[in-house]
Amino acid sequence: PAAIHYNPGALGASEGVDIMFDLQTAFAHAEVTTTRNDGIDPNTGEPYALAVADAVVPVFFLGGTWKVNDQFALGIGATDSWVGGGDYSASEPDMDGPFVGHQRYAGVKTTILTLAVTPAASFTVTDGVHIGGGYSFVYDMIDAVQSSDPLGLESTAIDSTLSLSASGSHTTWNAGILIDRFDGFSLGLSYAAPGTFDTEGTAAVSVPAALSTNPGENPDGLVVDDALSTVQLDLPAVIRAGLNIEATETLTIGFGYELQKWGDCCNGPDGDIAIGLTSADGDAIGPDDGVILSIGTEQMSPRRLQNSSNYVVIAEYQASDDLSVVARGMYNTSAVQDFAVSATNLDFTSYGGGLSANYQVNDSLGLSLA
Repeated sequence: PAAIHYNPGALGASEGVDIMFDLQTAFAHAEVTTTRNDGIDPNTGEPYALAVADAVVPVFFLGGTWKVNDQFALGIGATDSWVGGGDYSASEPDMDGPFVGHQRYAGVKTTILTLAVTPAASFTVTDGVHIGGGYSFVYDMIDAVQSSDPLGLESTAIDSTLSLSASGSHTTWNAGILIDRFDGFSLGLSYAAPGTFDTEGTAAVSVPAALSTNPGENPDGLVVDDALSTVQLDLPAVIRAGLNIEATETLTIGFGYELQKWGDCCNGPDGDIAIGLTSADGDAIGPDDGVILSIGTEQMSPRRLQNSSNYVVIAEYQASDDLSVVARGMYNTSAVQDFAVSATNLDFTSYGGGLSANYQVNDSLGLSLA
C-alpha cells in the first residue's frame, strides 16, 4: 500500500487485498548559536544565549490496495506528506513575550503540516510492466509565533509579535512505473508533481506601548487580536528511483534514491514564503487599530533552497522460510544553502542505519524487531 505515495505503478505487483498502517516518530533536538553582531546580544551586552529547539515529528501512512484482476489494481492512502517547523519555546522565559531568543525573528514556535489523501490506480501493460498514477487531495495547516523588529534596533523593548493560525488545501498528483519481468530484478521510477501550500486564517499582532498610538491607555502594550492572515509556500517536485537485485537465493540488495527539487521551485524570490496580514476589514494594520506604524499587508520570508537528495541501501538475508534479517544505511542532504541558514532553516547532513529481524508466524501474522 505504501506504493500509493511512493510509486503507484507498483500497485500492479500486489496480490489480493492489502491493508497497512505505519507510524514513525522522530524526536529532534537542536542547539543553535548565531554570529550576528559578532555574537553579542545588544540587549544585554553579553554573548547571545543558546537557542534550544525540540520537535516531535510523527510520520504516518494508512492505506489499502485491491488487485481487481490481472491487469488492474486500485488503492487509497493517507499520509502527512510534508511536516516542518520548530519549537524554540525552551529558549524563552515567558511564552507570553516579549521573546528574547536570538532566533525569535525567524520563529519562536512553528508547526507546518500537510495531510494528503490519495486514490490511485495501476495498469499492467504487459507481464512484468506496471504503470500507475494517483491524485492527492491535501489539507494544509500552519501555526506560528514570531517576533518582528520594526525599527531595526534588535530591542526586546520595541519588538512586536505575530501569532497566526491558518489552514487550507491544494491538490497534486504522482505517477510511476515498475518493471519486474526479469527474475531477481525489479526497477521502479516515479514522479510526484509540485504543489502550493495555500492557507488563510486568523492572526494576532502584539506591539509594545512605545508603538501604540495611546501608550497611556496601553502601558503594557496593545494586541490587535482580530487580524487576518494568509500563508503560501511552494512545495517541490520529487523524483524517486528504486532497484532490487536478488544476489543469491537468500540475499536481496536494494538501492533507493529520492531527489527533492527545491531548487526548481524555491531558489529565488518567487519561491519565498508569502505571508499576508491585514486588519479585520482587509486594510493594513496601523493607526486606525492603535498602532503608530502601518504594517505591510504582504511580507516575504526568504528560503533560497537548492535540490536535496536522499539515498538508501538495503540488504535482506532470508535465514529461513519464516525468518529474515534486514540491514539498511541512509544518507540525506539538506536543501538549505549556506548563505540562507537561519534558526528555522537549518543546513544539515544526516547519516543513519538500521537493523531488523522479521518473523512470519503464519499466513496472517508477522512480527518485526528493529
